[in-house]
Amino acid sequence: MSNQITKYLKPIEVSQTYNVPLNTLRKWRCEKRGLPYIVIGRMPGQKRSGNIFYDRAVVEEFFNKGLVNVR
Repeated sequence: MSNQITKYLKPIEVSQTYNVPLNTLRKWRCEKRGLPYIVIGRMPGQKRSGNIFYDRAVVEEFFNKGLVNVR
């Protein structure tokens, strides 16, 4: 198997790579701030289903350049 870099990161991967607690990522999602994310596999009518993913390029830009996300 090749050592391919995926386009999307799971929350645990973001947490481990950038030393951000999982609870901080959860709080940001709840408060609709911080990193943009994608939900895949959400069931219709259920807000708490599906898998969360972050775009690797956006995460790298956010943490490496010190960008501030303004509403």
